[in-house]
Amino acid sequence: MRAERPPRAALAVSRLTRFRHLPARAATDPDFFSSARSFPTEIGGNIEPGKVRGYYFDLRFKAKTPSWPPSWLKPREHQLHVGTAQWALGAYERYLEGEGEEWLACALDAGRYLVDDLQQGGPFDGAWLHWMEMPHTYRLRPPWVSAMVEA
Repeated sequence: MRAERPPRAALAVSRLTRFRHLPARAATDPDFFSSARSFPTEIGGNIEPGKVRGYYFDLRFKAKTPSWPPSWLKPREHQLHVGTAQWALGAYERYLEGEGEEWLACALDAGRYLVDDLQQGGPFDGAWLHWMEMPHTYRLRPPWVSAMVEA
């Protein structure tokens, strides 16, 4: 007798159980799969129509201390670049909120770091490649590009 495949919901729960061994993570952890359930998506307060200023979501909670690189930043081959981009945007929002010039310096350093990592030439020109396997909804084998960062 052939075993029946479990329902989709059961499969999703079994996939999530592989993360149970991880310690409880704060919403600021850039490697945690961010969604509306894992971090607040408050509207950014520094958006000005017709100007390049602020970001649509307030990501200040992603940048806790004005120090680049942040302590959680992994070697490039193990990074999810979306975390780095969110941290940089959070640092910039802190600067715009008047929290100090050091936040602008950090945002600029993070931006330079990201620009230095852009692919030049070839089919991935202008993309940030990820060099580790991503066991999320679909198994992604390296190199892969996340649209979250390029948006």
